[in-house]
Amino acid sequence: MSVRSIEAEVSIKSGVQAECTIGREVIVEVHEDVNLESLTVTANGNYEPSEGVDGFSDVTVLVPERLPVTESLSVTANGAYEPTEGIDGYDRVTVNVPATVPDIEPLTVTANGVYTAEGDGFNPVTVNVEAPKDPNVIEGEFIGTETGTLTINTGCEGNGFPKAIVIQPVSGVMQSNDGFFDLNPYAMNTFLGVKANGNTPTYDGTGIDNALRTAYTYRSTNRSYASNQVAQYPYDANPAVKGNCVRINSKNTITVWIDTITDSGTSRNYFAVGVRYKYQIFY
Repeated sequence: MSVRSIEAEVSIKSGVQAECTIGREVIVEVHEDVNLESLTVTANGNYEPSEGVDGFSDVTVLVPERLPVTESLSVTANGAYEPTEGIDGYDRVTVNVPATVPDIEPLTVTANGVYTAEGDGFNPVTVNVEAPKDPNVIEGEFIGTETGTLTINTGCEGNGFPKAIVIQPVSGVMQSNDGFFDLNPYAMNTFLGVKANGNTPTYDGTGIDNALRTAYTYRSTNRSYASNQVAQYPYDANPAVKGNCVRINSKNTITVWIDTITDSGTSRNYFAVGVRYKYQIFY
Protein backbone atom coordinates (compact mmCIF):
# COMPACT_ATOMS: atom_id res chain seq x y z
CA MET A 1 0.00 0.00 0.00
CA SER A 2 1.38 3.41 -0.88
CA VAL A 3 1.98 6.24 1.57
CA ARG A 4 -0.86 8.22 0.17
CA SER A 5 -3.21 5.29 0.54
CA ILE A 6 -2.27 4.85 4.20
CA GLU A 7 -2.76 8.54 4.90
CA ALA A 8 -6.14 8.46 3.25
CA GLU A 9 -7.18 5.31 5.16
CA VAL A 10 -6.17 6.81 8.51
CA SER A 11 -7.83 10.12 7.76
CA ILE A 12 -11.10 8.41 6.80
CA LYS A 13 -11.24 6.21 9.87
CA SER A 14 -10.10 8.85 12.42
CA GLY A 15 -11.82 11.83 10.95
CA VAL A 16 -8.67 13.89 11.15
CA GLN A 17 -5.88 14.64 8.80
CA ALA A 18 -2.98 12.18 9.09
CA GLU A 19 0.52 12.06 7.68
CA CYS A 20 2.58 8.85 7.27
CA THR A 21 6.26 8.30 6.82
CA ILE A 22 7.43 4.99 5.29
CA GLY A 23 10.74 3.62 6.44
CA ARG A 24 11.79 0.56 8.33
CA GLU A 25 8.71 1.40 10.42
CA VAL A 26 5.51 3.29 9.73
CA ILE A 27 5.09 6.56 11.59
CA VAL A 28 1.62 8.03 11.62
CA GLU A 29 1.17 11.68 12.69
CA VAL A 30 -2.43 12.70 13.34
CA HIS A 31 -3.10 16.45 13.21
CA GLU A 32 -6.29 17.29 15.09
CA ASP A 33 -7.70 20.86 14.87
CA VAL A 34 -8.57 22.36 18.33
CA ASN A 35 -11.40 24.92 18.64
CA LEU A 36 -10.47 27.61 21.24
CA GLU A 37 -11.91 30.95 22.29
CA SER A 38 -10.67 33.87 24.38
CA LEU A 39 -12.12 34.78 27.80
CA THR A 40 -12.40 38.12 29.57
CA VAL A 41 -13.88 38.20 33.10
CA THR A 42 -14.64 41.08 35.48
CA ALA A 43 -15.97 39.12 38.43
CA ASN A 44 -14.95 36.10 40.42
CA GLY A 45 -16.62 32.81 39.40
CA ASN A 46 -16.36 29.50 37.46
CA TYR A 47 -16.25 29.81 33.64
CA GLU A 48 -16.67 27.00 30.96
CA PRO A 49 -16.03 27.22 27.19
CA SER A 50 -19.00 27.72 24.93
CA GLU A 51 -20.65 24.67 23.40
CA GLY A 52 -18.46 23.23 20.63
CA VAL A 53 -15.38 25.04 21.91
CA ASP A 54 -12.55 22.98 23.33
CA GLY A 55 -11.09 25.63 25.67
CA PHE A 56 -9.69 29.10 26.07
CA SER A 57 -6.80 30.40 24.06
CA ASP A 58 -6.23 33.40 26.40
CA VAL A 59 -7.86 34.59 29.59
CA THR A 60 -8.11 38.26 30.68
CA VAL A 61 -9.08 38.88 34.31
CA LEU A 62 -10.31 42.38 35.24
CA VAL A 63 -11.91 41.86 38.63
CA PRO A 64 -11.80 45.29 40.40
CA GLU A 65 -10.42 45.42 43.96
CA ARG A 66 -13.19 46.07 46.50
CA LEU A 67 -12.94 49.57 48.01
CA PRO A 68 -14.05 49.95 51.64
CA VAL A 69 -17.06 52.15 52.31
CA THR A 70 -16.21 54.78 54.91
CA GLU A 71 -17.79 57.78 56.60
CA SER A 72 -16.54 60.69 58.67
CA LEU A 73 -17.14 61.00 62.41
CA SER A 74 -17.31 64.11 64.60
CA VAL A 75 -17.74 63.69 68.36
CA THR A 76 -18.14 66.20 71.17
CA ALA A 77 -18.40 63.79 74.09
CA ASN A 78 -16.45 60.82 75.38
CA GLY A 79 -17.92 57.42 74.48
CA ALA A 80 -17.80 54.34 72.19
CA TYR A 81 -18.76 54.89 68.54
CA GLU A 82 -19.46 52.28 65.80
CA PRO A 83 -19.90 52.87 62.02
CA THR A 84 -23.38 52.94 60.51
CA GLU A 85 -24.68 49.62 59.18
CA GLY A 86 -23.15 48.90 55.78
CA ILE A 87 -20.18 51.17 56.46
CA ASP A 88 -16.74 49.62 56.86
CA GLY A 89 -15.22 52.32 59.03
CA TYR A 90 -14.27 55.98 59.42
CA ASP A 91 -12.07 57.91 57.02
CA ARG A 92 -11.85 60.94 59.31
CA VAL A 93 -12.49 61.35 63.03
CA THR A 94 -12.88 64.82 64.54
CA VAL A 95 -12.82 64.95 68.35
CA ASN A 96 -13.95 68.19 69.96
CA VAL A 97 -14.57 67.18 73.56
CA PRO A 98 -14.37 70.34 75.69
CA ALA A 99 -11.79 70.31 78.45
CA THR A 100 -13.16 69.88 81.95
CA VAL A 101 -13.12 73.24 83.75
CA PRO A 102 -12.54 72.70 87.47
CA ASP A 103 -14.98 74.33 89.84
CA ILE A 104 -12.66 76.53 91.89
CA GLU A 105 -13.68 79.04 94.54
CA PRO A 106 -11.67 81.54 96.61
CA LEU A 107 -11.22 80.98 100.32
CA THR A 108 -10.43 83.45 103.07
CA VAL A 109 -10.06 82.11 106.59
CA THR A 110 -9.57 83.97 109.83
CA ALA A 111 -9.67 81.00 112.19
CA ASN A 112 -8.00 77.63 112.40
CA GLY A 113 -10.09 74.69 111.18
CA VAL A 114 -10.81 72.21 108.37
CA TYR A 115 -12.36 73.68 105.23
CA THR A 116 -13.95 71.55 102.46
CA ALA A 117 -14.62 72.99 99.01
CA GLU A 118 -18.12 72.72 97.56
CA GLY A 119 -16.56 72.27 94.11
CA ASP A 120 -13.16 70.93 93.06
CA GLY A 121 -10.94 73.12 95.23
CA PHE A 122 -9.84 76.58 96.37
CA ASN A 123 -7.84 79.26 94.58
CA PRO A 124 -6.60 81.53 96.01
CA VAL A 125 -6.45 80.74 99.70
CA THR A 126 -6.01 83.73 101.98
CA VAL A 127 -5.10 82.96 105.58
CA ASN A 128 -5.40 85.79 108.05
CA VAL A 129 -5.29 84.03 111.39
CA GLU A 130 -3.62 86.13 114.04
CA ALA A 131 -0.87 84.42 115.97
CA PRO A 132 -1.73 83.96 119.64
CA LYS A 133 -0.43 86.78 121.77
CA ASP A 134 1.09 86.59 125.20
CA PRO A 135 -1.31 88.55 127.43
CA ASN A 136 1.65 89.56 129.56
CA VAL A 137 3.44 91.32 126.68
CA ILE A 138 2.25 94.61 125.19
CA GLU A 139 3.76 95.72 121.86
CA GLY A 140 3.44 98.96 119.95
CA GLU A 141 5.19 101.80 118.11
CA PHE A 142 5.62 105.55 118.46
CA ILE A 143 7.19 108.39 116.51
CA GLY A 144 7.74 111.90 117.87
CA THR A 145 7.00 114.78 115.54
CA GLU A 146 7.97 117.65 117.88
CA THR A 147 9.99 118.33 121.00
CA GLY A 148 8.27 117.48 124.29
CA THR A 149 6.70 114.68 126.27
CA LEU A 150 4.96 111.91 124.35
CA THR A 151 2.42 109.81 126.28
CA ILE A 152 1.97 106.13 125.40
CA ASN A 153 -1.13 104.25 126.55
CA THR A 154 -0.16 100.56 126.70
CA GLY A 155 -3.73 99.27 126.87
CA CYS A 156 -3.01 97.00 129.81
CA GLU A 157 -6.31 95.94 131.44
CA GLY A 158 -5.03 93.79 134.32
CA ASN A 159 -3.93 94.65 137.82
CA GLY A 160 -0.22 94.09 137.15
CA PHE A 161 2.54 96.58 136.49
CA PRO A 162 5.38 96.84 133.96
CA LYS A 163 8.27 94.65 135.05
CA ALA A 164 10.50 95.15 131.99
CA ILE A 165 10.60 97.44 128.98
CA VAL A 166 12.47 97.42 125.66
CA ILE A 167 12.52 100.36 123.20
CA GLN A 168 14.46 100.32 119.89
CA PRO A 169 14.23 101.78 116.36
CA VAL A 170 12.03 99.85 113.95
CA SER A 171 15.10 99.65 111.68
CA GLY A 172 16.89 97.56 114.33
CA VAL A 173 19.31 97.79 117.21
CA MET A 174 22.55 99.76 116.50
CA GLN A 175 22.31 99.72 112.71
CA SER A 176 24.98 101.56 110.69
CA ASN A 177 22.99 102.15 107.50
CA ASP A 178 19.65 103.55 108.71
CA GLY A 179 20.73 107.18 109.04
CA PHE A 180 20.90 107.12 112.85
CA PHE A 181 24.41 108.60 112.85
CA ASP A 182 23.00 111.67 111.07
CA LEU A 183 21.20 112.59 114.31
CA ASN A 184 22.72 114.79 116.96
CA PRO A 185 24.72 113.19 119.83
CA TYR A 186 22.95 111.50 122.74
CA ALA A 187 19.96 110.47 120.64
CA MET A 188 18.66 107.29 122.29
CA ASN A 189 18.96 104.13 120.21
CA THR A 190 18.05 101.21 122.47
CA PHE A 191 16.64 101.27 125.99
CA LEU A 192 16.42 98.17 128.23
CA GLY A 193 14.97 98.23 131.71
CA VAL A 194 14.14 95.56 134.35
CA LYS A 195 12.43 96.29 137.67
CA ALA A 196 14.73 95.96 140.68
CA ASN A 197 12.28 93.77 142.63
CA GLY A 198 8.85 92.21 142.37
CA ASN A 199 7.06 94.61 144.68
CA THR A 200 4.26 96.79 143.37
CA PRO A 201 5.60 100.27 142.56
CA THR A 202 4.17 103.37 144.27
CA TYR A 203 4.93 105.62 141.27
CA ASP A 204 6.47 108.39 143.39
CA GLY A 205 9.96 108.24 141.84
CA THR A 206 11.81 107.17 145.00
CA GLY A 207 12.69 103.97 146.86
CA ILE A 208 13.68 100.50 145.77
CA ASP A 209 10.12 99.56 144.79
CA ASN A 210 10.29 102.25 142.06
CA ALA A 211 13.82 101.37 140.85
CA LEU A 212 14.61 100.10 137.37
CA ARG A 213 17.95 98.59 136.33
CA THR A 214 18.62 100.07 132.89
CA ALA A 215 21.10 99.68 130.04
CA TYR A 216 20.93 101.82 126.93
CA THR A 217 22.86 102.74 123.80
CA TYR A 218 22.93 106.15 122.12
CA ARG A 219 24.61 108.10 119.34
CA SER A 220 28.00 109.27 120.63
CA THR A 221 29.86 112.46 119.70
CA ASN A 222 32.12 110.64 117.24
CA ARG A 223 29.36 109.13 115.02
CA SER A 224 29.37 105.75 116.75
CA TYR A 225 27.38 104.04 119.49
CA ALA A 226 28.03 104.40 123.21
CA SER A 227 26.31 102.60 126.09
CA ASN A 228 25.57 103.14 129.76
CA GLN A 229 24.09 101.28 132.74
CA VAL A 230 22.37 103.00 135.66
CA ALA A 231 19.81 102.41 138.36
CA GLN A 232 16.94 104.82 137.87
CA TYR A 233 13.63 105.46 139.57
CA PRO A 234 11.34 105.86 136.57
CA TYR A 235 8.20 104.55 138.31
CA ASP A 236 7.03 108.13 138.67
CA ALA A 237 3.66 109.78 138.09
CA ASN A 238 5.48 112.85 136.69
CA PRO A 239 6.04 112.92 132.90
CA ALA A 240 9.40 112.22 131.26
CA VAL A 241 11.87 115.05 130.75
CA LYS A 242 15.21 115.44 128.99
CA GLY A 243 17.76 113.34 130.90
CA ASN A 244 15.00 111.19 132.40
CA CYS A 245 13.62 110.29 128.99
CA VAL A 246 11.57 107.25 130.13
CA ARG A 247 9.05 107.30 132.97
CA ILE A 248 6.44 104.69 133.91
CA ASN A 249 3.55 106.76 135.21
CA SER A 250 1.07 103.97 135.93
CA LYS A 251 0.32 100.37 135.04
CA ASN A 252 -0.82 101.42 131.54
CA THR A 253 0.83 104.81 130.91
CA ILE A 254 4.45 105.51 129.87
CA THR A 255 5.93 108.84 128.79
CA VAL A 256 9.09 109.48 126.72
CA TRP A 257 10.96 112.69 125.98
CA ILE A 258 11.25 113.68 122.30
CA ASP A 259 13.92 116.14 121.14
CA THR A 260 16.38 117.01 118.38
CA ILE A 261 19.47 118.11 120.32
CA THR A 262 20.81 117.90 123.88
CA ASP A 263 21.61 120.92 126.00
CA SER A 264 24.94 122.53 125.13
CA GLY A 265 27.77 121.13 127.24
CA THR A 266 25.65 118.41 128.87
CA SER A 267 24.85 114.79 128.06
CA ARG A 268 21.14 114.33 128.37
CA ASN A 269 19.58 111.51 126.39
CA TYR A 270 16.38 111.83 124.37
CA PHE A 271 14.36 109.99 121.75
CA ALA A 272 14.90 111.66 118.39
CA VAL A 273 12.20 113.50 116.46
CA GLY A 274 11.19 111.63 113.30
CA VAL A 275 12.61 108.24 114.32
CA ARG A 276 10.08 105.43 114.40
CA TYR A 277 10.54 103.36 117.57
CA LYS A 278 8.90 100.12 118.67
CA TYR A 279 8.43 98.98 122.24
CA GLN A 280 7.68 95.84 124.23
CA ILE A 281 6.41 96.04 127.80
CA PHE A 282 6.41 92.91 129.94
CA TYR A 283 3.88 92.60 132.78
